[in-house]
Amino acid sequence: MTLSFIFFRDGRVRAGWRLLIFLVVLIGISFAISRGIRLTGLRFARTAAEMETQTYRMLLLRQFLALPALFLATYFMTRWIDGRPFRSAGLHLHRTWGRQLWFGFWLGSVMISMVFGAIYLGRGFSIEGVLMGGGALVVALLVNLVFFLMVGVTEEFLFRGYFLQALSGGVGFAAAVAISSLLFGLGHFFGPRQNLLGAVNAGLVGALFCLIVYRARSLWIPIGAHAGWNFCESWLWSVPDSSYMFPGHLLKVGIHGPQWLTGGTDGPEGSMVTC
Repeated sequence: MTLSFIFFRDGRVRAGWRLLIFLVVLIGISFAISRGIRLTGLRFARTAAEMETQTYRMLLLRQFLALPALFLATYFMTRWIDGRPFRSAGLHLHRTWGRQLWFGFWLGSVMISMVFGAIYLGRGFSIEGVLMGGGALVVALLVNLVFFLMVGVTEEFLFRGYFLQALSGGVGFAAAVAISSLLFGLGHFFGPRQNLLGAVNAGLVGALFCLIVYRARSLWIPIGAHAGWNFCESWLWSVPDSSYMFPGHLLKVGIHGPQWLTGGTDGPEGSMVTC
């Protein structure tokens, strides 16, 4: 067995090594950005309680700074390791990208609204009033929309971009979907105040998004669906989103029902209705 066989297959770096390089580069760039931020004296929220009281500016800045490391690591892998254009990772501005994003946004919005509606009809939630209006409402709407669009780009590009492609090349698409979705679910399970059912539901949604990526050959529909779900869940219906209550939600909502119905502190994502 030669070194060439260990590291290369069909003239390309083997999938396992590509994934390892990708993770090392991603972690390295993220660490450098984090160190740079600390030197400026900025301090981001570290706990759920701090996140819920974070200013709009800090929320947007925190999410914005998560993107450069992911983009740079993906660019390095696609251009310098794989010899392919950056757009091959699924985040390219093709002719119909806007329509796909918009379709995905409405798809995610409808999905979470149906879940919320079912829990509401089961008397798990009650709407007790409106918290804002006028200029404050417009600002909160725009901030939450931009924030959750960035969340959608970050999480979809991480779990269903280059990572999913490289993993598929090593273990096949079906196994790659299972592994990617498992990791996506685990990422939700280890968050604050989250439950096991919420992690399972997140993993199932992750698998659905993988299939959409495979079919559409693009990340824009999952990005839109991810953003639409989170935006409506957090801002419009004003319930916990993966256990977080982000600032600037529209309604005052009471949670009354059992955890299996409402999802408890996890929010609707941890509800049996979402299964």
